[in-house]
Amino acid sequence: MFAHLPLILNPDRTKMSKRKSQTAVKDYIAEGFVREALVNYLALLGWSTGTEEEILSIDELVARSTRAPSRRAARSSTASGWSGSTASGSAAWPTTTSRRDWRRSSPRRPRWAGPTARRRRPRSSGSCRWFASGCRSWAAIGDLVDFLHVDDLEPDPALLVPKRWDAATARSGLLAARDAIEDVGAAGFTVPVLEPALRGLAEARGWKAGDLFMAIRVAISGRTATPPLFESMVALVGARTLARLTHAADVLEV
Repeated sequence: MFAHLPLILNPDRTKMSKRKSQTAVKDYIAEGFVREALVNYLALLGWSTGTEEEILSIDELVARSTRAPSRRAARSSTASGWSGSTASGSAAWPTTTSRRDWRRSSPRRPRWAGPTARRRRPRSSGSCRWFASGCRSWAAIGDLVDFLHVDDLEPDPALLVPKRWDAATARSGLLAARDAIEDVGAAGFTVPVLEPALRGLAEARGWKAGDLFMAIRVAISGRTATPPLFESMVALVGARTLARLTHAADVLEV
């Protein structure tokens, strides 16, 4: 006896084939997709647990494999985030939210880092869980967090100055933020403490919090878009955050 699983169709309901679609598992692994996510995704094509559960371990999939698959073809979409699957519906590509080894992120030296910048590994791999949500692969996480892996970051002076500020205000804001962070101390270098402290600083100075946060973001990462700011600061750790704020202020010194 043998069983034939449902066909896998493209989003337009045409038959998936190696001539028209990327079907090689090794290609997805090379892009940084986690093996466990691939297995989970394929298992939910044309089959379901009969519950609302979407993320299952290998052992859980094996234990529930006696549930019959659907007779209808399944549609695969690599364009959207994880949305699970139903026995008669379609499955969307899984988001890799597993907490795994940082080596999977394969960071590269950022283009905005100085010519002598050294790569380093973040001291807290637990910060991975903050950055993984919403990323389609570990390669994408590497692009998001590469600023954590280098020393001697050289931010662009133009990016350090928010649109509503001038260079003098940006420098003042960075130094004030550094002082506020020093005031909370090592024990207070956490997201629940940092955010209200810096929002309070902005309010006391009559600044828009978004302007202050943008200057800080560029100072610590070299870019205007990053994972959540305060989580990024905690992942960077206190001493390096303070050093980058000081260096960015020096860059703007007039």
